Amino acid sequence: TADADAIAVIGMAGIMPQSPDLETFWRPIENGDDLVGEIPPDRWDWKAFHGDPQKEIKKTWAKWGGFMADVRRFDARFFGISRREAELMDPQQRLFLETVWKSIEDAGYRSSDLAGTKTALFVGVAASDYNMLLREQLDDFDAYAPTGNAHSVLANRISYLLDLRGPSEPVDTACSSSLVAIHRAVR
Repeated sequence: TADADAIAVIGMAGIMPQSPDLETFWRPIENGDDLVGEIPPDRWDWKAFHGDPQKEIKKTWAKWGGFMADVRRFDARFFGISRREAELMDPQQRLFLETVWKSIEDAGYRSSDLAGTKTALFVGVAASDYNMLLREQLDDFDAYAPTGNAHSVLANRISYLLDLRGPSEPVDTACSSSLVAIHRAVR
């Protein structure tokens, strides 16, 4: 008999540095390869900001990181999102939409199978870097900027899109966000 408290992971997806999916991600991990590299020039010119932050304003020692390829690529039309909204949407939201969809497929479901169910969504999310960058770049306020950058919308956008009727909750506890989200989901 099944344990009433048992938890089963039946679908999973992920996009990681240098890995468009989990299968690609596991190979270098198994080989002990490092997925951290120098900041790509299309992200930002680290040389322009390299220096001692204790002595100079807007300087950092950072020149390495884990970067995902094609982070700007997003099929907004597939998710019923306008081009303008997608342009102003935090990459965390775009990647989350894609990853949730792939997780549902990996579990062997169609999104329509979940519509109207008490399916809950708990997501670990942190940082609002993209929102800060938008504020620096936008001359005028744009109505899509807040919805594309609010953590609450990240979770609720999926619930609305899929017609999920259970709790829909972002969890921001910094580095522990994902673990706390899993803990809350299990509870």
